[in-house]
Amino acid sequence: MSEATPTTWYFHREGVKQGPVTAAQLRQLARTGGLAREDKVWKDGLSDWIEASKVRGLFDGPPDASGLTTDGSLQPAWRDGGDATGGVIPYKNPPALIAYYLGIVALLPALGLLFGIIAFTLGIIGLRKRRANPLVKGSIHAWIGIVLGGGSVLVHVALVILYIVVVND
Repeated sequence: MSEATPTTWYFHREGVKQGPVTAAQLRQLARTGGLAREDKVWKDGLSDWIEASKVRGLFDGPPDASGLTTDGSLQPAWRDGGDATGGVIPYKNPPALIAYYLGIVALLPALGLLFGIIAFTLGIIGLRKRRANPLVKGSIHAWIGIVLGGGSVLVHVALVILYIVVVND
């Protein structure tokens, strides 16, 4: 009984439970569009169904991607270093996180112009990083940095223009 049996997976596609399939078949379904990132998958050992996008190596690489074990099976991404914050803090996307905090600081008078420009720029960088790798979170933080930073810059520029108009009258 030392012979390893391949891990069998089940998946829900459009509300219909399908399977069992091997890890290789599941990868093939992911590559050909037969399995979407938001479809639910399950294998023995998981407490509940998870989104297919959370299975490392299923969508993001060749068959020898980092999510594969030595027997060729797939593992959920959270098994190898889960996110203790529950995904709320985008620690893998520092530009988005910094943009968020600088956007808040940009609301302070006099500091807003400088920090607003930086927050706006870092927010755009954070969105690009998120677009390049969907596993990296932080789009909300980036948008908050863009909106607060950009809004603060606009308000400060308007105040400077108003000051110039008032002084010249």
